[in-house]
Amino acid sequence: MLLLELLKLFNKPKSVFAPIPVFTISLFLLSNELRNFNLLPFLYALALTYPSIWASIFWNHTNDMEYDRGYADNILTLGVLKKEHAILISILLYAISILISLLIYLYLRNPLIPIFLILWAIFTWIYSDRVFFGKFFKRLKDDWRGEVITYSIAFPSYTLALYLIMDNNLQKGLAVAFPMLFFGLSALLLKDIKDITEDRNAGLRTLGVVFSPSLLLRGSSHFLILYYLSIFLLTFFGLFKLSTLILIVPFSLFFVKTYLHFRKKNWEIEEEDLCAIQVMSFTTFSSLLLWGLANFLG
Repeated sequence: MLLLELLKLFNKPKSVFAPIPVFTISLFLLSNELRNFNLLPFLYALALTYPSIWASIFWNHTNDMEYDRGYADNILTLGVLKKEHAILISILLYAISILISLLIYLYLRNPLIPIFLILWAIFTWIYSDRVFFGKFFKRLKDDWRGEVITYSIAFPSYTLALYLIMDNNLQKGLAVAFPMLFFGLSALLLKDIKDITEDRNAGLRTLGVVFSPSLLLRGSSHFLILYYLSIFLLTFFGLFKLSTLILIVPFSLFFVKTYLHFRKKNWEIEEEDLCAIQVMSFTTFSSLLLWGLANFLG
């Protein structure tokens, strides 16, 4: 029962990383072709994906357990699992992730894989930490500038760590990581909109506290436009197949149904805007798989 509750917490909130590893699947598709693909590196990437994502998610829950009481009921906030044990589990998951990256390096002989993974681990650890460094310094998560710095470094680093397992081409890896930077920043701004009440009550100065929901939605939408445009630009430079231009479909849907919709309203968010938000989420989510499939099948 405790193990089941742990697994639920490892995958909460749900994302493109877990429990369904859409992000890793997309990277596999981008790094391979249908007529000549290798499934084994994908399995290595999956072996790294789950413990690493679980580590960052659970470490974040562990550090926020006091602040989450009253907002969420889980084995941490209810006191079923002691904080000391949760810290040990987090350390173990991070250690397993780094060990797996080193083992993959020994097999593939690409030192950049553990380097990028460790860089991601450092920033995601410090981002959430209230236990060690957080006792002496303001953690990165408590200030909007720290949030932006963390996502700007951790998201591309994690992308490269996984991509280079499946394709040794650093130039192609960087081409994939560049749009993912904008993807990650867009997700950050949307995430902070739903966390405004909790963050304000905790005395944090996150993006959701410092900036209005309208400004965050506007910024998130513009980062998504940069995500799509950077993919199109890199396609014209020959780094992705021309079939990648199929992403014009989700981009057009997002642009018409979400971007223009909110622009006409001066980015004010109301209950009847749920459909526009859902279109934004669906097109962004599906664009990852479509981007991968276009290059895998094209």
